[in-house]
Formats: sequence, C-alpha cells, structure tokens
Amino acid sequence: MPSTFGMDYDIPQTIRGDNLLSHGWRFNLSQEKQNSEFPRLCNEHKNKPYGYFCIDHQQLLCIDCLTLNHRKCNQVVNFKEGYEKIQNELEELIKEINSINEKKEEFKMNEEISIHQNEKYLKLNKQSMKMQKEIDELNESEMIIKEIEICKKYNDYQQILINFFKLKKLLPILNKNEKNKLI
Repeated sequence: MPSTFGMDYDIPQTIRGDNLLSHGWRFNLSQEKQNSEFPRLCNEHKNKPYGYFCIDHQQLLCIDCLTLNHRKCNQVVNFKEGYEKIQNELEELIKEINSINEKKEEFKMNEEISIHQNEKYLKLNKQSMKMQKEIDELNESEMIIKEIEICKKYNDYQQILINFFKLKKLLPILNKNEKNKLI
C-alpha cells in the first residue's frame, strides 16, 4: 500500500522546508497546495476519518486501514498518542532548525563583513603599491642627483647632461604625485 503521509500537505510556516527526516518519519514539504487542508478523510475507505498513524509504514490510517492492513504493525498510535510521543522531539527539531537559521544569518553577516574587509584590504594594497612607486621614483631622483654631484667633481659633462634629462623627465611625475597628495 503506498504511503499517503509522503504526499504534499499544507504544513505550518514554522516547519516549512524541502525535506524533513527524523527517525524515519518522512514529510515532503517541497510543494504547497493552495486552499488545501491536511487530509482528514481516507480516500480508500469511503472517506472515513483518519485517527491513527502507523510509525512502521509512516502512513495515516482510518479504523479500516488499521484493522485490515496494519494489524501486525508494531508501532501504530492514535493521533494524540503520536503527538505526545513526538512532542518533545518536534520542539527540539524546531529549535535545531531555528538555530541553523540563526547560524546561517550569522554566516551571511560574517561573509558580508569579510567582503567589506577584503575590499578595504584591496584598496589599501593599491594605495600601498602606489606609494611604493612614488618612493621608488623619489629614490631614483636622489640617486641621479648624487650621480650629478659626483660627475661635477670629475667634469664628466656628458654624464651630467644625461642625468639632467633623466631628472627633467622625472620632475613632472614627482610633481603629479605631490599634487595628488594635496587633493
């Protein structure tokens, strides 16, 4: 006999999800039927009301289903007994799901913070690289100036001219960097 409990029923919002498995009880929660209620009448036995649940087969039962097809089952309970059996487990399951949702939200927040920090790091890294380039340009200009001083001592006019044009080429870059710092 096919299980009717695995069918899609209208489940309260607090426990909606894709599939909920707990100690062999299967609830298919993937689709919601509009304007439908939890089935209360058996389709097989002239719409007799369900009053029992077979834990062995995970199936809703009317009195005829119970007496005809589930006499030998080990775990058949009426709805009230079934609810009392699972009440604590259900509450723990809901707490666990809520805890998972809280952790998921916390993870999302941490991920957003991490992305923001990563963006800051990339911006700082870019600024650091730019500053390093400026430092290298300043060091290069200092070396050229020292080389010019040495060349002056030895009257190396050719090298002085070469270094002069190097400095002249570096000056706009150094000025541009200085103006960017002021802005």
